[in-house]
Amino acid sequence: KPVDGLGVDNNGQPIAADDRWVFTEDNPERELHVAAGLLAAGRVLQGYNAQLADEATSVAKELVARASDRNKGAARVFALAELIQSTNDPSYLKQLVAMESFIVAQPKDSPWMLASILDLLPN
Repeated sequence: KPVDGLGVDNNGQPIAADDRWVFTEDNPERELHVAAGLLAAGRVLQGYNAQLADEATSVAKELVARASDRNKGAARVFALAELIQSTNDPSYLKQLVAMESFIVAQPKDSPWMLASILDLLPN
């Protein structure tokens, strides 16, 4: 039976089902990569649109807070490095330093993500 209000298709037939589906997933790695991108965008936008920059940074912080406990890999290193660069918050640096053994054990996966904050890292 057609669903009321969906209109008709290209042939003039009533649309029988809503095809505007949205697929979601629980993917902390993707969330952390998105957070890293938002943080980089927030830094770029700071001199152009401060409100949008602040919003991007705020959303990124929320994503990292929600996803960090569910991903202990390179995506977390990436997000923490971007957070450190964007906020200079020592709590993020502490979390990153705690991941040192992972970072050292995975030289192809995450050390490059630290290049922009090398001067902020302890010896």
